[in-house]
Amino acid sequence: MGKEKRSALRFKNLLMVGLSLAAVGCSTGPQAALHTEKPGEITAAAAAILNDSPVQKEDAAEKLPASFMIEAGQVSFQGKTGETITSLPLKVIKAEFYIDGDQPQTVGPKKPYPVIPLSIPQSSKDELGAYWMDVLGGGSVFFIGPRDWTLGQAGIGANGSIGIELVNPHDPNQKLNYSDNAGGCQGCAITSIGTYFPDKEKWAEEQGFPISAKVAFKERTLVSPTTVQYLLADSPDGYHISGVAHHLSQEGSQRFLKMEISCQAEQAKTAKDILDLFVTTGASAASLLE
Repeated sequence: MGKEKRSALRFKNLLMVGLSLAAVGCSTGPQAALHTEKPGEITAAAAAILNDSPVQKEDAAEKLPASFMIEAGQVSFQGKTGETITSLPLKVIKAEFYIDGDQPQTVGPKKPYPVIPLSIPQSSKDELGAYWMDVLGGGSVFFIGPRDWTLGQAGIGANGSIGIELVNPHDPNQKLNYSDNAGGCQGCAITSIGTYFPDKEKWAEEQGFPISAKVAFKERTLVSPTTVQYLLADSPDGYHISGVAHHLSQEGSQRFLKMEISCQAEQAKTAKDILDLFVTTGASAASLLE
């Protein structure tokens, strides 16, 4: 089995078990573009679906890969009244489903896009982009990430768990990984909560899910009782690794979300700005853009 197939299989298996280690400005009327080596027909198919073209969507979908990402105009942000409105490019992700049966998925949030109540750091705004993905059931994923990174993989598991990987096209070792058990795989969520939240380790053990593997945290800060920001030791090849994790309790169900970024030292400030934004956007069960 080739390296790419093994990687895809590992990603699929993680999703299948739910492992979560997680408007002034409206759309500019997108000319949809697919992030792939050979756009061609695939780009046209993606555009047909995104723009609700008369082209038969079934025929268009046959030309698309299992997961893909398309440009969808811009979305605007204003954290408070009087603050400068900042617009960022929006990319829409279509996930691969690891579940039997036909699973229709919305390709794009509702238009016109609202002005989102979030303050974007002006010092790094030119390096940031917005990402959105429909997860069925009326829900969606929305976060800020590095601008112009490509889609590595995106999938939704049989139990609803979500995984998204963005990759720097100029350096594949630089990645953003987003994961969310979405209320599925409670054992996975409880173990992860106990691993990342120092005050929850004993609680996880009491639930019958002790920590199976320690994470080598270099720094770990509780931003709130349900949010932790952390820094790991640099990778052997010198990449900076940092992240944010959230845990939410919803009607007795545990949800664990995480965003982790590996980057070179010179991108560490942008990575921190992205993670600081995820402290806000990941702290609620509701997406800021539906």
